[in-house]
Amino acid sequence: LEHGRYGRSGDDHLLSAESLVLLDPAGLVALDPDDGSELWSARFDGETVTALTGDSGVVVVGLESPDSGERLVALDARAGIPLWDQALPLGTRGWTPLVGEGACVALPGRAESL
Repeated sequence: LEHGRYGRSGDDHLLSAESLVLLDPAGLVALDPDDGSELWSARFDGETVTALTGDSGVVVVGLESPDSGERLVALDARAGIPLWDQALPLGTRGWTPLVGEGACVALPGRAESL
């Protein structure tokens, strides 16, 4: 597990004061860290989750589709509201998103697959 301002993170989850975000077979589900109730879910039909990270109340998920390549999607950690969606350049497989200080940088090459 990594420790940082977001709390604890692993390949299949993120924990913060706002939510516990879990990777499930269909996408993501966020739970209230206090009582375990579901806050929101996000489904990514036809896409594979390749990365899950976050910071400062934002969840960033890497997605890969055989048809459209790879993209990063940012969601509000508490409400699941989409904040932005960015396609990544074609021709390079496996992007690692790094999130912090209100910014997201995507580096070519995946540190570890989910």
